[in-house]
Amino acid sequence: MKELLSRDMQMLVDGGVMTVEQCLELMHKFGGLNIHIPTISGELLRMLILREYDGRNVKELAVKYRRSERTIYAILASKSKPIKQESLFDAKG
Repeated sequence: MKELLSRDMQMLVDGGVMTVEQCLELMHKFGGLNIHIPTISGELLRMLILREYDGRNVKELAVKYRRSERTIYAILASKSKPIKQESLFDAKG
């Protein structure tokens, strides 16, 4: 049955994200829609990596988030840098 799914749906099954039955249900409910699923990036990526880093898992994080080890190290180095948040009082207008 899996071979009847589209390449994208097969990727979801092969990746362990969904079963064939769940793909069929998704197709039934949302078939025909063009849905963009963005990659994890920016502040969300930084937060996840900082939370999951255990001191020894740079390579695993690089594979998991499909980034280079160099990028993971750069994100870890940014740990000491404060997260920039804009204030309502800083708005220019």
